[in-house]
Amino acid sequence: AKTATFKAAKLKESGKYLNNPYRGWFGLTAYTLTEGGADNYVAQRLENDLEDDAYKQDLVLAEFNLKNYNGRDGNPTQIGANGIAQFKQVLDAWSNKGKHLIIRLVYDPRTTTAEDASLYGDEDYNGMPAAKAAEPASIETLKGHITQLAPIINSHKSCVYMVQGTSMGAWGEMHTSNFTPDIDGSRKTTYANIKNVISHMGAQIDKSIFLAVRRPSYYRNTVSSSAPSSSAAFKGSLAA
Repeated sequence: AKTATFKAAKLKESGKYLNNPYRGWFGLTAYTLTEGGADNYVAQRLENDLEDDAYKQDLVLAEFNLKNYNGRDGNPTQIGANGIAQFKQVLDAWSNKGKHLIIRLVYDPRTTTAEDASLYGDEDYNGMPAAKAAEPASIETLKGHITQLAPIINSHKSCVYMVQGTSMGAWGEMHTSNFTPDIDGSRKTTYANIKNVISHMGAQIDKSIFLAVRRPSYYRNTVSSSAPSSSAAFKGSLAA
């Protein structure tokens, strides 16, 4: 048998940046898709982001606000050609920069002011009624947006690490939504709607890209009541 020996390694402290997108730190940015032309907010925001030292992190959480396609107040229910092009433009730029992305699709990425609460007259949702007013009236519209954007997400699967949430509610965090009526106590409607959307995402989005819901209880009640077995964990199922 061999005898183990100790040999001290000579280590040198370094401040060199490590390219490791999965260590947990990420930058945060947001874009609102519009039917504007090339000289638009998205292009300007993207240019600023790519030059900003705050985005030296290798992992970036990018929120995309789809409120301009919610079918309310004269808005269309489908993302137009310019909105699709803007979405692709953002993913192309971050991919070319060598970054990895967490994508979150939202309809209301902000808190609601007292003015909003007065306007919408709904004080029952923690002072954030604008989240409900910003999202589509139909869950099929929401699913349609996922269908429209999925091919672009899939074509960038080498840089898209995760699609986070199901687009519902304030900040896309799956609360304060017409589709997640948590205050009813039973949550049956909440779970049914989340299962509807997350199953659609599982069918549309490449299996190599992770999906995420907000709470463990959402996972247990909509996807699987237990963790997948070791033999099933890497087979591309929705639960995995």
